[in-house]
Amino acid sequence: MDMINDLIPRIEAALAEDPRTRGTNFEVISQNGLITLKGRVNQPAVRDAALNITRQQEGVIDVIDEIELTHNEELEIPENLKLINNRPTTNE
Repeated sequence: MDMINDLIPRIEAALAEDPRTRGTNFEVISQNGLITLKGRVNQPAVRDAALNITRQQEGVIDVIDEIELTHNEELEIPENLKLINNRPTTNE
């Protein structure tokens, strides 16, 4: 793959590998090196890290920040990850 065609996978891998952004779901959109990052985070530091990691990738011309900053209670928690009395629930 050339630099332009592998830009999205490289950005996604860099975001997944960095401990500051690991586990956060970002949508990465590329148009000729102009990258749009979308997603929801609950800390400004996570958003800033994602933007900086993306800007550092070779081939990125500019980054458009469409990352929403939310509060913890606004983030949806999948049913299989909810806790009851500090123990995972089961769907059995």
